[in-house]
Amino acid sequence: MTGQNNGSLPRTMVSREPSVLSSTNLRNNARTHHLDCHQNRCRNDSRHGSCSNSSQGRLLPRLFSCQNDGVEILNAQMTIVNEKWGDRKRESASSNEKTRMNDRTKLTLATVGLVGVGVASILRSRATKRQRETEGMVATLRQAATANAETVSFKDFDRLPAPVAAYFRFALKEGQARIRTAKIHHEGEFRLNDKWIPFVSTQDFSAHPAGFVWDATMKMNPFFNVRVRDSYLMERGAMSAQILSLVTMMDAHDDARLDAGSLMRYLAELAWLPTALLPSANLKWTAIDDRRALATLSDGATTVALEFGFNPNGEISDFFAPSRIYSLEGESKAFPWAGRLWNYHERNGMRIPLEGEVSWRMPHGSEPYYRGKIVDIQYD
Repeated sequence: MTGQNNGSLPRTMVSREPSVLSSTNLRNNARTHHLDCHQNRCRNDSRHGSCSNSSQGRLLPRLFSCQNDGVEILNAQMTIVNEKWGDRKRESASSNEKTRMNDRTKLTLATVGLVGVGVASILRSRATKRQRETEGMVATLRQAATANAETVSFKDFDRLPAPVAAYFRFALKEGQARIRTAKIHHEGEFRLNDKWIPFVSTQDFSAHPAGFVWDATMKMNPFFNVRVRDSYLMERGAMSAQILSLVTMMDAHDDARLDAGSLMRYLAELAWLPTALLPSANLKWTAIDDRRALATLSDGATTVALEFGFNPNGEISDFFAPSRIYSLEGESKAFPWAGRLWNYHERNGMRIPLEGEVSWRMPHGSEPYYRGKIVDIQYD
């Protein structure tokens, strides 16, 4: 060391990184610094004749000053070591925390994946079960349907009310074969909770005995839909609704009022199967006036009636029932029921309406709830 201390660290202390200095080395370096400081100052004093026994009292404060300087340097070095050690501990803790977070993230993703696979499996299973039920109902409907070998004869219309006879001459052709079954694909909107929901559906019909199975998918939002099935089969009406084929919203059956409501719907939709509206042992026409007639249909223990309106072209333009069961806030009440039909086109030699709207006639006014159109229709 030189005889002067210019404030820099001693060579023995700056030759190593503070992070690797031990506490013992720091204490030894401090003591060496104290002694060097004392000796240097003593030499300076001897040059001036002041380093003697008589000057010991003056040297003590200087020695203490050198000691204090060494202590301060030691403390500074210890502080650096502690800071370096703390930084390493924090880096290690941060790395461990990141590892734990990554592990938790992986575990969460794995759990979500397993749950998703489980839910998807359940949905597929329920959807498959529902689809099989629907297919079974349609198979029963078609197997029970009977063929009628008779063909259409215009001379049979002479005994019918004038607007009804005009309708059959408009919709059918002489010698037209009678329909046994039909399959119709619809698309449109259905009103739920004051919101119009898009839907697609497939509906199977039997002309005799009376029957239908309507299977619809209502797209509530991009993430889920509601599956609705309405039917009249083997003289019984039924209706079910499920969210994603999983949560049951409605499952109605074995109710005489539902039987009547379902058979009434069937009668209203026979404009899509015009030969099924021809008079028979089960269906009778009664005149009301020159633009309206009453159709009465019986099936087993259930009988329903609808007023049909006809326009000057001979088309069925509307239908009306003064009373049909409506479910309101969990309670069934009867309200007038009505519908409109339009956009007639020829299909399989018959003119049928491709579009329609159905509504309830509430005390405060008309409430439409169905708007649909035929996308495709197949007859047998």
